[in-house]
Amino acid sequence: MYLQVGVIYSVSADRESWLTGDGILIDFGGNNLLHDAPKMYLRIQNTSGIETDYRLAMESFPSAMAAEGSKEEAGCAESSPARLLKKTANLADPTAKTGAKLVKEMRVKTLTGGAGIAFHLQPSTGKLAPFSEVILIIIFFITIVDKPLQSSCTV
Repeated sequence: MYLQVGVIYSVSADRESWLTGDGILIDFGGNNLLHDAPKMYLRIQNTSGIETDYRLAMESFPSAMAAEGSKEEAGCAESSPARLLKKTANLADPTAKTGAKLVKEMRVKTLTGGAGIAFHLQPSTGKLAPFSEVILIIIFFITIVDKPLQSSCTV
């Protein structure tokens, strides 16, 4: 007797219209500005009654925080008040981290040496409960403009 897990992959740019099929191409387009961080969404649906673990990694241009991100994602489950306060920007303080500062900080951590190209998966690991789904965020970081690049990846 074999137990088999059924999984369906879908991709979206807006979390509303999903493209499903085999060999999905996640295309960020060619009009990305330098220092932008466009996002795409990958939905993984478990169509079976079996809980399973998932682990995804990029073959080309992986994030420099891939290993570090797994540790951080595990820590995110702990939502202590002190941890939440550290993430909250103080709007009255001009030196507090804004959304733009957070993206810049993440770009530096994600790109090897703070420059280059990388695809970052968030979360890259986890559990997929029976008959459930998880939505992953794929962020594309770029800080170089040497030549036209293919800003896409295949699932």
